[in-house]
Amino acid sequence: MRSKVHLILCLLSTAHFTSCGQTGTSRTPPQVEAEYIKVKEEVFNEPAQDVDFAPYIYNDTTYLLDGTVSVRIQNSYPKGGAPMDRDGVQGYTDNEGRMYGYVLFWTRVMNTSVKAIKLEISFPPIPSHLFHNPSSFARLLLPSAPVDLNRVDDYNYGITGMRSFLNEHWDTESGLEISLAPGEEHTFFVTALSYKAGGRVRSKLLLEDPGILNYWIEISPHGGGTINCGRISVVD
Repeated sequence: MRSKVHLILCLLSTAHFTSCGQTGTSRTPPQVEAEYIKVKEEVFNEPAQDVDFAPYIYNDTTYLLDGTVSVRIQNSYPKGGAPMDRDGVQGYTDNEGRMYGYVLFWTRVMNTSVKAIKLEISFPPIPSHLFHNPSSFARLLLPSAPVDLNRVDDYNYGITGMRSFLNEHWDTESGLEISLAPGEEHTFFVTALSYKAGGRVRSKLLLEDPGILNYWIEISPHGGGTINCGRISVVD
């Protein structure tokens, strides 16, 4: 098992953001430096036992909402950098000719309390200027494809049709709204695209008081920041 974990982490360490600076031009992408963060020992509705799930988790945090409601959020390491649809085309180009690097994450939200909760997330179709260079920015989108946690070993976590999704939804808001009963969970993809910023990338969904959701992303050495993206509320 140890050799399998080591192999998976080596594969994750080769995921990267392609750094695109000028229209039609890209630099050699730097590598992501993998960091293994041990998840908590408790198990909550985990995938099939033959899936070595833990090495893909970057961050695993349990939050207390309103002092009584427990919500657990897991955030993955990135995959990406290679052609997104195995089509040989590197990165993504928008309708204005700007070229972006991309990576893909998943986030898993689990209602570990005895009360129902409502999860609302939305990313607007505008650049997020989070980096040191004022001309660089990030774009975040929520692909509509479902996440199958039994396919975490697959290319880009098993998602397909990414380029078509971006073409169709580039200029529209992407989001989700779902209620989770006690013991239920929902896992979703987040696609992050960067313009003029490449390097080691990490991200996570953060729950702040009073139920505010922020999405944090950082591309080293370019810096990063948080984007307000929604909320989690208790369903009466």
